[in-house]
Amino acid sequence: AWAETVGIAVWLTPQGEFFLYDGSAPRSIRCPIRRRVLDTFVQAQSYAVCCGVNPLYSEFMLWIPGDPQDPEVNVVCTYNYKDDTWSLGDWARTTWVRAANNDRPFAVDPEGTLWRHEEGTNRPGTSEAFLQSAPFDIDDGNNVMRIKRFVIDRMAGEGDLNAVLRTQR
Repeated sequence: AWAETVGIAVWLTPQGEFFLYDGSAPRSIRCPIRRRVLDTFVQAQSYAVCCGVNPLYSEFMLWIPGDPQDPEVNVVCTYNYKDDTWSLGDWARTTWVRAANNDRPFAVDPEGTLWRHEEGTNRPGTSEAFLQSAPFDIDDGNNVMRIKRFVIDRMAGEGDLNAVLRTQR
């Protein structure tokens, strides 16, 4: 599966490499979460992979199956081609349609619900979500990183929030 916008195409090869084509020659893209994506990806269900673009935020999205018991895609890997950043999430989409004139995109989830993205500020119902970033390099342990605060995009009293920080030596 692949997606294209503003003359840039991005795809994941069967060998698990992310590639970008911008009119010159296809080139491999460095992906710090590649191992996590490949460890999550259920290869036997690769027929279900879906790609999309959100030009409003310079994003390519790749939905992959991440549960051997569920034939639908349920993990999204997002690449921001403007900032050269990656993220991994847990919202499922089987179809993605980029709207014309940089309007908001539409998508369909595995239950058949039609979603208009980038409109409003919340998801209906109760759901769990996660966000995971790549490791931060702080000069091979010679420096210290301090997290001063978390800025959460939600109103007080909207349920529990758990934050997990993982470190390694």
